[in-house]
Amino acid sequence: MKKEKFLSNSKIGGIGYSALIFIYIILAFVLQGVIDSFIEKTSILNTLLKGLISPISIILTLAILLNYFNLGFKQTLGVKKFNPLVIITVLLVSIGMFFAFGFVNDLIVKGLNSIGVKPSGINIKVNSFISYLAYVLVLAVIPAIFEELFFRGFLLTSLKDCGGVFSLIISSLFFSLYHGSLAQLVYQFIYGIFLGAIFIQSKSIFPSIILHFINNFLIITLEYVGVVINFYSIFIISLGLILLAVSILLFIFVHKGVEETTKKALKGAKNINVIIYGAFGVLFCLLLIVGGLL
Repeated sequence: MKKEKFLSNSKIGGIGYSALIFIYIILAFVLQGVIDSFIEKTSILNTLLKGLISPISIILTLAILLNYFNLGFKQTLGVKKFNPLVIITVLLVSIGMFFAFGFVNDLIVKGLNSIGVKPSGINIKVNSFISYLAYVLVLAVIPAIFEELFFRGFLLTSLKDCGGVFSLIISSLFFSLYHGSLAQLVYQFIYGIFLGAIFIQSKSIFPSIILHFINNFLIITLEYVGVVINFYSIFIISLGLILLAVSILLFIFVHKGVEETTKKALKGAKNINVIIYGAFGVLFCLLLIVGGLL
């Protein structure tokens, strides 16, 4: 298949997503058992090693897809230069999302607990500077790079001609389901929308990588320094919404190419093969989420 056709082939996007989930399940089944056999389950090293299963799965999946479809790495994944002004928007969105929607995960967990359901999640224990650096590397730097290369670079690029709104919703939905956590589902979906919009506007993967990294970095750093933020505070939520509003205005009125981006966003979806071919991935993600609630 020619490289140009990939840029508007949602079928490949769906196949890629399902392939990623399949590879992840196989690796997780094998590697988690090996890790638990040799390393105590409650240890930091155990958590860190399991955290590497996802990026390894993404690396293998992308390598297979790029090779099979004969696709260029830089062109397909959006490895390009970008306007430095985008970083201002990235910083505003990072802090804005963290403050405006920081309460969502906790609210969902409390709601589930009230009906006797305890969702699974990663238990971060940052008890030393070494463990802090290790968590930043494994849970912030590496996921930001490889998840963005797949979900914004590969997947969103494959949905290029499906219409901006449709492509953002589908890529964000796949992104949120991939994390396998009901508690994080809503936050990850909203965050995916912003990550996708930044990628589309900047035409580069790097701004979304930075945005993704900052979110994970803030969570780990606040845990390490012991700072507790009241995310239910009206002041915190309002500040977050204001920062997001400013970032959107900056996005609209300052950055170039907004007219073109808007036209793409308003264009209707022409090809929804991604849903058909991505159904396997979606189904197994849902099964993993349900399994984590049992």
